[in-house]
Amino acid sequence: MKKDPTWFEKVTQQYYPKPVAPAVVNPVAVPLQKQQSAKAAVLDRVVAVYQMQKQAAEYSAVMAPLPEDIAQRVRQFASRISPEDLAEEGREDFVHTTVKYGLHTRNPLDALERFKEEGPAEAKITRLSLFEGPQYDVLKFGVLSPQLSKWHRKLEDLPNEDKHPVYFPHITVAYLKKGTGQKYLGKTDLDGNRVILDRLHFSAPGQRHVQTQLRAVPKL
Repeated sequence: MKKDPTWFEKVTQQYYPKPVAPAVVNPVAVPLQKQQSAKAAVLDRVVAVYQMQKQAAEYSAVMAPLPEDIAQRVRQFASRISPEDLAEEGREDFVHTTVKYGLHTRNPLDALERFKEEGPAEAKITRLSLFEGPQYDVLKFGVLSPQLSKWHRKLEDLPNEDKHPVYFPHITVAYLKKGTGQKYLGKTDLDGNRVILDRLHFSAPGQRHVQTQLRAVPKL
């Protein structure tokens, strides 16, 4: 099928940052006698997700960068984390929420072409939370956005290694050493901020980012 040259010319090269870890669902409410097994099941899923993420450098991903003013505030918050508490992965420099990771394709058009009629997404940042992983803890903001979920579904039929059954978008702040994250939790001035996500980045192993600008910005 012939590509739309007008759309293709809008795709520009950007830098290639490190991949981001996927968000993790908290245990659902279950009867008290089942809480322990439910938590164990969630931990098993979490471990599997992060093991797959360790292989993420082998695969491609589609990400939505945050507006620069919000991204700068996230980085400023991350800068207050003690270096002694940081895991090897450190602070997240490329502030974004992942739409889909683990994609087999290295052709950006396979993914981004699906969004050429798509408008920007509205999203709400929610409070900080902590994923306590087997090797390090992940400090992250939650993200609420039905449109992000729609974007995720647009990519589900592409061959991929993302086996996590539920999509929970988030913004990674930093990777922390085990047991050091609790003191960073609490209310921040980012809680409740509404943002417009009007760009998508496609990253592939060994390649630079390809970016596309989405169409007209909706009103908040």
